[in-house]
Amino acid sequence: MANKNDNKEYQMLASSVREFAQKELAPHLGDNDHWPLSDFFVAALDKAFALDFFHVMLPEELNGWGGKIKPLCLILKNIAEVDASLSAILLTNAVAQEILHQADAGDLLRSIAGESQKPGEFFTAYPLLTHPDEDDMLLQAFPQNGHFVLTGQAEYVALGPMAKRALLPAKTATGGGFDFFLVDITQAGIKMGEPILSMGLHACPAADLMLDGAEGRLIGKPGEGPHYFNRAMTRMLPAAAAVSCGLIQGSLKEALQYSRKRKQGGRRILDWSELRLILADMALSAKTAEILLAQALHAVDVGDAKWAEDAYTAAIYILEAACEVTSNGIQALGGYGYTKHHFQERRFRDAQHLSSVFGSAIPRRLNFVRQCLNW
Repeated sequence: MANKNDNKEYQMLASSVREFAQKELAPHLGDNDHWPLSDFFVAALDKAFALDFFHVMLPEELNGWGGKIKPLCLILKNIAEVDASLSAILLTNAVAQEILHQADAGDLLRSIAGESQKPGEFFTAYPLLTHPDEDDMLLQAFPQNGHFVLTGQAEYVALGPMAKRALLPAKTATGGGFDFFLVDITQAGIKMGEPILSMGLHACPAADLMLDGAEGRLIGKPGEGPHYFNRAMTRMLPAAAAVSCGLIQGSLKEALQYSRKRKQGGRRILDWSELRLILADMALSAKTAEILLAQALHAVDVGDAKWAEDAYTAAIYILEAACEVTSNGIQALGGYGYTKHHFQERRFRDAQHLSSVFGSAIPRRLNFVRQCLNW
């Protein structure tokens, strides 16, 4: 059980994140949904970096919270209620940090943190929508004169257009498996494609990388890439769920606010039974998501025997529930729900986009069954 001091610190963190989101993000939501990034979003990114939001997964001596998942998820959820794109930027960098941590690359993390004075220097880009075991990997690594060179293509590398480095999975010459390589994406031999305009998360930039003999640093032990990925992915699933949980909460708040003000037939639309049923379903999903996420975060951080099972449960339910709840949010707003004025259609797009984090949804369900039945 968390002690009172921990709870107080978490409450203070959540409060500061909500204040940041309302001051730095809410006034500029229209601009933040455009590519390239607006000046307003760049300023918010700098502010989030100064507040150490990107350091939360690092050791305490580097202004982090010692690798705990709960503080990261508090940041992700409260920001995503307002703007899920910034949460996706935070999530991408945190996933890369977690893989480095699983590979015992703590000294490298410290070096990156110590040398970085601004977000672009600190970020590590990562192909967030890719599951290396699911996809036909187009990037290969070859040993050469004591180091590795990478050739091929890395698809949809989130943060690529703004980061100094990328953590990329690549096939190795032996065994047909994959390893992770840290690559300086400013070096010769790397060409970045045009920014990818995807369904959602427009302000979380992504691009394909084409590598031709680019040097990469092997992370961890050879052949251990799948182990690092699977453990990091399972620990970070609640973080992805936290972003979707924020979208659920934001959708419910906007639907309630709108239905209290909007009148039809001489009375508030909130008083119509049909809309109340929609709102009730949204509220039930929101409450269930909060409970599942809280349970998963506690299990992961204390190392409960079934922490992986709880992580998969929360992620599967919340990522899918967000798609339904954001759709109901559009229905609650009527015709306005399809316009950009209320930003609900953006939440719908973001939820659909997030459902693809770490690959397609079906493998997540199969992995959940394996966790439950010890397959």
